[in-house]
Amino acid sequence: NQAADAINASYRELAVFLILALVWAVAAAVGGARLTAHVASVWVVQLTNTAKRIASGELGISIERDNGSQIGDIQESLGKMVASFRATVLRIERAATDLNEAALAMAETSDSSGRAIGEVAQSISSISEGAAHQVSLITEASGVVAQIETAVVETSRNASAAQEESAQTERLTQVGVERATEIQAAMETV
Repeated sequence: NQAADAINASYRELAVFLILALVWAVAAAVGGARLTAHVASVWVVQLTNTAKRIASGELGISIERDNGSQIGDIQESLGKMVASFRATVLRIERAATDLNEAALAMAETSDSSGRAIGEVAQSISSISEGAAHQVSLITEASGVVAQIETAVVETSRNASAAQEESAQTERLTQVGVERATEIQAAMETV
């Protein structure tokens, strides 16, 4: 009878340990999934807001890569793109200054006025093409940000599904504990 009591006590201790381990594992999985979804969502919102500021012409923004994920890759690309935009604007300003000085010099001589107007028109056309290309790059970057946003929403849905499965596992664990208690009570009556 003492051997049976010792075995029952061992089974009870094992059951309690297994239940606690299962509860801990479920809590860690749900917490990790929620944290991951939240962090990714925050990064996507920040990237989206930054892309909107850039698209509105705010080129003084400094974008630093702050992680090693794909979001960090996008941050790095956006940073390079903004630096390229700034350099382009600086070149345009220099070109405008150069064009202005050239126009003043050309205005002094009537023979070269016609050619200067043609060169100015050609430069403006080139600048316009460059600006159109930059707008195209911004549009592509916005598309990438939208794709990341979709991925984050999917991750959030998956986290919710994991939480539901965790709740189901907890219910099954409770049923198992109840069955173990019934078996133990039956063994004690025997």
